[in-house]
This record gives sequence, structure tokens and C-alpha cells, in this order.
Amino acid sequence: MTTETQDKAAECAREARKQAALLAPGKVRDALLEKARQYEAEMPDEKLH
Repeated sequence: MTTETQDKAAECAREARKQAALLAPGKVRDALLEKARQYEAEMPDEKLH
């Protein structure tokens, strides 16, 4: 994964978590959190913060 791709994936993970935090528990929130986890699983730890 290139640095540019890693940066984009990290930003997508952060945005998904941000959006999920605004929602009540439910299917949409769960889907956003799952997508964030998928992005984060592909990232080196230093890109997540």
C-alpha cells in the first residue's frame, strides 16, 4: 500500500468513526464501525493517530 493510499485509508477510518459516533446504536452505525475496522486492519499503527 502506498503512503498516499495509507493516508486516504486512515482518513476514511477516522471519518467513519466520527460519523458513527453521531448515530444511535443500529445497523448503519454498526456498518460504519465495521468499515472503520476494515480500513484500520490495513493500516500500520502509526497512521491511525
